[in-house]
Amino acid sequence: MLSRVVAVTDESKYTVENFEDDKELLIFSLKDIESLPGRIRYLLSHPEEAVQIAENGYQKVQNHTWYHRTRDMLRKMEENFGVTLIQEGEGNELEYPNSRVIRLDAAYELYKMADLVDNDLLKADKLSVTDVEFLTEKFANFAGRFGKQLTGTELGDTVQKYMDIRKKEIPKYVAELFSMRCKALAGELLLEEKGLKLQTDAAF
Repeated sequence: MLSRVVAVTDESKYTVENFEDDKELLIFSLKDIESLPGRIRYLLSHPEEAVQIAENGYQKVQNHTWYHRTRDMLRKMEENFGVTLIQEGEGNELEYPNSRVIRLDAAYELYKMADLVDNDLLKADKLSVTDVEFLTEKFANFAGRFGKQLTGTELGDTVQKYMDIRKKEIPKYVAELFSMRCKALAGELLLEEKGLKLQTDAAF
């Protein structure tokens, strides 16, 4: 559905409760599978309707990403087992043995965020507000963890300005800027580890 194509699936309790058949995807019953070829042939001969279903599905699943699925699962586990799994960036700060370990750990976390953007979010045509809020939260957690121990690890005014955009569809370059900033910060930390210092525009 994130590829803007018509998804076809057999029915399940979750699918039936969360999606509309013939509007956001095609849901078929295994008890009536003989009707499926006819439904698919109909859509192939009515491309306008297929395009509309694909677009409706794409919009619907903006709130059904792996991120949302994982949070839903963790919330259910919290309810069922009476434990706290999602800490929203809270919790005890890690104690690092020295500044070298801090820099290396921070660089690793920055590369992880950049990798998430490059290999997941940038594969979609557009970004949703939820995607940007997710990245903002990720970086806020990073800043909360390392901000007091490392200077110059801010997101930067320019990137922050674009991250604050609140539209229905957000251009992909917002995520690209976020990824570039994470990689630049990680590179600076690794250079510092080697005893070098790169002069960059702090407002990036």
